[in-house]
Amino acid sequence: MDLEENELKEKVSNFDYITWLKNFTLEYNLISDENWLYRPEVVSYEDKKKSLELSYLYLGIDAWARQNLVYPKKIVMGKREGYYYNVLYDDAYFQIGLLSGDKNVCYAKRVEQLDKEDTISFDDVAHNKKRDDLKQLQQYLQSLSEYVVLLHQNGVPTEAIASQVNSTIEVINLEEKEKLQQDNHNIFNR
Repeated sequence: MDLEENELKEKVSNFDYITWLKNFTLEYNLISDENWLYRPEVVSYEDKKKSLELSYLYLGIDAWARQNLVYPKKIVMGKREGYYYNVLYDDAYFQIGLLSGDKNVCYAKRVEQLDKEDTISFDDVAHNKKRDDLKQLQQYLQSLSEYVVLLHQNGVPTEAIASQVNSTIEVINLEEKEKLQQDNHNIFNR
């Protein structure tokens, strides 16, 4: 096991780091691993060091999430694009993400309460708890793979299979976007 793997496991297997993040983001709502590169005098050496370790937290959460078929959300911040997860620890909600640009930047942002279905519990990550329906979802994915192979073996071009799957995904995404817009409309027009 290499050093980076140890760092990843340490950031997501104990509560020292997330507790620090919870307390630190009470004062600094949005932090990144580049916040204090040019203003190191603003925070203590220990806080600066911990903020530089945000990438280990993100990568540890990302590894757990993907094993549990949870995928990050896309985000655009200024000129940077990236991905984030919504994470709950105790009573604190975070957006923990990775932005790409000239260089990769990891960040953590304290946010208001989020939809529970859209949130990863840090406790689950720390204890490496598998989601309850994981086995069933993996079986569905295996069935889909077998069906795709069967289609290909029966002469359906892979391009046609990919086009059909992508079209279905686009319909699902459009329905979810419309539902989100309707939910937002209902919330703001009460």
